[in-house]
Amino acid sequence: MNVVEPTRSPRYRLVDQDDLIMCSCLDAKGLFIDIPQEAAPPYELIGCTLSQQLLDYLNGSNRYRRRNPLDLGDLQVVDAMGEHLGGFWIGGQIIDWCASERGPSLIDLTVDAPMGRPSSVSEPIWERWRAGWPESPTLWAEYGAEGRRAWIEVVAGCTFHRSRPPDDLPGATYELEGAPVIDETSFYLAIGEAINGPGGYFGWNLSALADCTSGGFGATTPFTLMWRHSDVAHSHLIERFEEENGQKSPPFFDLVVELLERRGVEVVLC
Repeated sequence: MNVVEPTRSPRYRLVDQDDLIMCSCLDAKGLFIDIPQEAAPPYELIGCTLSQQLLDYLNGSNRYRRRNPLDLGDLQVVDAMGEHLGGFWIGGQIIDWCASERGPSLIDLTVDAPMGRPSSVSEPIWERWRAGWPESPTLWAEYGAEGRRAWIEVVAGCTFHRSRPPDDLPGATYELEGAPVIDETSFYLAIGEAINGPGGYFGWNLSALADCTSGGFGATTPFTLMWRHSDVAHSHLIERFEEENGQKSPPFFDLVVELLERRGVEVVLC
């Protein structure tokens, strides 16, 4: 993979709710956090080139800013070729700004966005994807459980924050490579790649999996899923969940197969 040079081209873009670019930034500091579920301190966007709208906002009086509030949306991740890779919806407010040491006319912004921040474990995976989209499946299998969860975080960030191609026609057949499926996360990674190729997404929990079978995520029911090495998953996906009636659910493997079949998927275990 190519080495990404952070000082030559933007690595992030801040857009508004209409996806209009507010600024392009050479880097970010303090963006990734250890515990994403907790409120996080402000982060910095470094070396930003501002849109006229954002420049007017920062140069305006307090009264002007109150009357013309910013409507921040995604923070987009830009790949090594300058293309939109994915991103995060973190919103927030710009609370401070100053001239940047990265170059004349560039600005450093401080953004208060306490929730929805990406995990620190996902940062090196984002860097890996920034250099190039995964070219082969199951690259995530080299990671431990925490790394696999971070990988699917990146997968989701690259699915929900960029346009997607049209779904396949009904009746297609897909092959799920089940040899590395040893936990819930690895199942979702494997089925995402079975449907949409390396780096593909097709749900991250049971509810999202059901949503994906409704369309918009690559496949159209009815379709056939050839689950290779399903015995590996059968022996590992044994976790049971407490249901509303207080009873234990069937093993996760059985829940998945039942859900898929109920949603119009023919699951062939092989």
